[in-house]
Amino acid sequence: MSEFNKLTYDELIQINDELRYTIDNLKKQLAEYEKCTARVYAPNKSYKELEEKLANFEEEKQKEINRLVDTMAQVNKEIQSLSQTNYNLKSTNINLEQTIEQQNVVITLAAGYISSTPQFSNTHPINVKKWLMGGME
Repeated sequence: MSEFNKLTYDELIQINDELRYTIDNLKKQLAEYEKCTARVYAPNKSYKELEEKLANFEEEKQKEINRLVDTMAQVNKEIQSLSQTNYNLKSTNINLEQTIEQQNVVITLAAGYISSTPQFSNTHPINVKKWLMGGME
């Protein structure tokens, strides 16, 4: 080996001291940076605490989004169910209206027939219809 590649003990100590000084300096700079960013974002908080808090907020936000998506899916199912119920009720209502119309026709025919018989001849057909429907006592 050549003489140029060998370092003396004193030179190694000097290099070690310089490296230690550089590392200490970098640690101080990092601490100062964290203090500055902490002051900007939240007084008396470290940057790491802020990152943890942000991660917690992100997690909570994701949980809330998932909860809302689940709720929205349930609401959509309820809407579909209620739409089907509404359709069924409308169909039933139409059927009931048709049945009532048919019964009114039958009642009117019966009232006309009854009013033409001798025992009801003095009674008006509309009154007989009311009587058949339970409107007169």
